[in-house]
Amino acid sequence: MMAQYQIKIKAIKTIDSLAYFRGAVFDDKNFLAKDTIPLYKGNFTIKYAKSIVGGVYYLYFPKSKQKIFFIIEDRDSIQFELRGSNYLDSISTNLSKNKILLDYQRLENRLSKIDSMYNVELQIGRKFSIAQKVLYFKDKTDELTNFRQTALKKLKPLDALSVYFTALNLKDNQVPNFKDFEGRNSFLKKFNIANPKLLFTPIMKDLILNYLTYFPKRADSVCKGIDSIIAKVDCKSKAYPYVMDLFTKVLKSRNLANNTEGYEYFIEKYIQKSKCKFLSAEAEKKMLAELEVIKALKLNDTCINILLPDSLGVVKDLHEISKGYDCTVIIFYDPQCEHCKVEVPKMDSVIHLLAQQLNKRIGVYAICNTPDISNNEWKKFIYDYQLINQYTHVKMSSNSSVRKAYDAYSNPIFFLIDREAKMIAKKISPSTLRRILVTQVQLGK
Repeated sequence: MMAQYQIKIKAIKTIDSLAYFRGAVFDDKNFLAKDTIPLYKGNFTIKYAKSIVGGVYYLYFPKSKQKIFFIIEDRDSIQFELRGSNYLDSISTNLSKNKILLDYQRLENRLSKIDSMYNVELQIGRKFSIAQKVLYFKDKTDELTNFRQTALKKLKPLDALSVYFTALNLKDNQVPNFKDFEGRNSFLKKFNIANPKLLFTPIMKDLILNYLTYFPKRADSVCKGIDSIIAKVDCKSKAYPYVMDLFTKVLKSRNLANNTEGYEYFIEKYIQKSKCKFLSAEAEKKMLAELEVIKALKLNDTCINILLPDSLGVVKDLHEISKGYDCTVIIFYDPQCEHCKVEVPKMDSVIHLLAQQLNKRIGVYAICNTPDISNNEWKKFIYDYQLINQYTHVKMSSNSSVRKAYDAYSNPIFFLIDREAKMIAKKISPSTLRRILVTQVQLGK
């Protein structure tokens, strides 16, 4: 049978003894593992008999950690030769489209010093707005865009490299603004989310996320964007599961106001009621179980009460404690969790700042979400991060139903309730807390 594609690789005195041949899928973290190439043999040939969609593939060299991207279309016959220790500098190929992509990667390498300088700025504490970041990278963006624009003149619109470069131009030359309604509609029309070749690039996820930044950081708004994307992706396409998995993560973001309501909407519409079955029976059952928990924790309803013991064994009643404050933040955390060591102190800092700025009494009901941890380690976390002022510290017991009631199976998680213990917001971030309380003050609440 004739091969649908063929790759010949000649390696001369490379520092790696093998390379992995992979296909990029959806983003730079997903890939199709295609083959392992022994480089010490000098010459190696890969033949693949099945027809392919075509897209961006790459060679990964595990010892030197280098990665080289190239394009494969159906019935391609590709030749590579590489040597020495810097493969991108030495590699040569026979197809013009891959010569273009190799030159593009060399240009990216030369411009990577700008990324290094930017990272240094972040490390010393400099903050960048979206507009400032765009300006900082303008020279790099312009040079890469000009390269791609010149290359696109030589390519056919349906070529995989054309799809890839067009997507990169769209991403790099847009500054999404949720007030720009015309820009939002225009952005979605400029790329074909249903194009199967777009899936086989590392850029599809970035395009979708860029589009969603045209919407306010509220679940009801973001869900409109999600609906627009899903309407353009066929249920049976290879892209559908990747897109749906991304949206479950987007809607769980603590920076999204009313995120659990958005997640509830998403599960009901696209899992519970949809005829499109893309999940395994076990995964679908798990998500529907999540839905039941989410629906039980309703906004503006009295929250499920929590009765847990403090370090002295005294049971602390959440509903009673909330009466002493204008509002109370409920925190689920694990003292051993590295993420908690960053996020809990950050939330604590925002709480104290808002209490001063807004003249509000803000209580904290902090739950150690690790039943088997020692009291010494629990207390050490509290005192190391000075989580003392206006705090009620309690510990989850191994047989407690609280974790299930609040869907607190990860850490940290933050909720906000009012003086009457009514749920104001669920699974929030420090920025969401700030936005909610500032809005309340502006409305005179």
